[in-house]
Amino acid sequence: MSLATEKLVGVNGAVATNPMKLSAKPHTDIAREAGDPKLPPHQFSSPLFKYVLPTSSFRSARATIRARDGYPLDWDQAGFALVWPTAELPNPDADHPGDANTAPLYVKTGVETFQGKTWGSTVANKREVDWSLYPLSEGQDTQSVTVEVVKYGERLVTMLVKKTEDGKDIKAITRAIPWCFEKDEKRELLWVCIYASRPDWENVLKGNLEVEIEEFEVTDENGIIKLI
Repeated sequence: MSLATEKLVGVNGAVATNPMKLSAKPHTDIAREAGDPKLPPHQFSSPLFKYVLPTSSFRSARATIRARDGYPLDWDQAGFALVWPTAELPNPDADHPGDANTAPLYVKTGVETFQGKTWGSTVANKREVDWSLYPLSEGQDTQSVTVEVVKYGERLVTMLVKKTEDGKDIKAITRAIPWCFEKDEKRELLWVCIYASRPDWENVLKGNLEVEIEEFEVTDENGIIKLI
């Protein structure tokens, strides 16, 4: 299967390299409520690569992300961002994050550090933020994590994937988000993104969070698109 890397679009400074990487500066985030009260509440500043398709065509996606130095700071995070832009703001970015009426809906799922520990993390934003953390599997490598998201009826199901010594996948379901594919909602286009964020609201470090994307594929109604 040939790669379709040319179908990926970088946002907020993300540039295609070999291997594919993201470098998240301090104070980057995708958020409805910024952690720094001096900033506008809506943030869309994280570097990301997006693959755009009709929402109705999406079936699933899988990615493996490696942070060789881990996620040392609280709020350091990386993973999938599934983004539904609004008609009023079709191309959100750091300079155009939107407001209460125009900011995109999104689901972020992957890993995040909180209180000094790296967790599985999911944030769902449908005008209100719903955040959950869950412990990683015993022996899970926090530097390299595989994440899957699957359409299941009107729901989006998120999973963390751990490989056994004989190469088999063990999938742990972490969330089922009920609103993502509601038929009565007009969310025509979906961005399937790989993102990295370093909110660092307390100015702990000056360096960037460096993330390498080892695998990224999307399955739509026509089959698998191998992006990385």
